[in-house]
Amino acid sequence: MVTLIDGRLPRHGKFGRVLPGWLAVCSTCLVALTGGVMLVEMAYHLMLQSASGTAMALLGVAIDTAEPPGWLLVSALLLLGGTGFAQFKKQFCSAWDQAHAEVDQQLGTLKT
Repeated sequence: MVTLIDGRLPRHGKFGRVLPGWLAVCSTCLVALTGGVMLVEMAYHLMLQSASGTAMALLGVAIDTAEPPGWLLVSALLLLGGTGFAQFKKQFCSAWDQAHAEVDQQLGTLKT
């Protein structure tokens, strides 16, 4: 991620400002990614391996791909991850821009 490449914020003591937002963005991405992986695995199992039964173990959870609860779980993970990402991204970008503006001001490189 860009945050790991840019060393200006840690060098000037501003990384603590963006860290909570960065962690929130990363964690919501992880939730959405988990939902996406589960969706693909469940669809694959339902389409290609349902002859051996519709029940499967996914991430340590027993799921029946022919029943709605598993699909509802996947949908909830995708929805929560996606909306959480959209919400926290705005906050993260705002904190990122503000921290960089403060560093620019400290360095005297802010152009008006």
